[in-house]
Amino acid sequence: GASKSGSASAYMNNYNYTDEGEVDYLRSPLVKFNPTFDSSLLTFQYAYKMYSNAYTGDTLSVVVSTDCGATWTSVWNKSGAALNNDQALYPATAASNIFIPNMASDWSHYSINLNSYKSNQNLLVGIRGTATTANQGSAMFVDNVKISASTPAGLSDQQFNEIVTVYP
Repeated sequence: GASKSGSASAYMNNYNYTDEGEVDYLRSPLVKFNPTFDSSLLTFQYAYKMYSNAYTGDTLSVVVSTDCGATWTSVWNKSGAALNNDQALYPATAASNIFIPNMASDWSHYSINLNSYKSNQNLLVGIRGTATTANQGSAMFVDNVKISASTPAGLSDQQFNEIVTVYP
């Protein structure tokens, strides 16, 4: 499979979705940060290339929920040409019109600051892919997703592990 590191990644097949507005979520379990930590972050990498300038409706968003998933708020969003990793179009071939990342340059890295949510004890974090045009989007890949917090100076790893909890 395609991945930035390892052997697989999350895959959203926007090219073959038959309905407009198809949505895929990659959601975290319940996250509880310690509000005294210096920073709270979501980091991830994604790969995406449009195959035509005519089809620019795909969207990738980072969303958070503070009410156990009843509602979601977007904290980061890219779509169309802004989502396209290197602005080059993916050349469709006779064998496959689906983009599959195979070079390091196909991947973009992002860090999303979650500090405004670190005191919330019911936080869910999601990465949402949306295909807004049926059968005309492009595949999206997400890899190396990590939710982390940096500890205040002087806090040991053991103390950190006792404070940060992620629930299934």
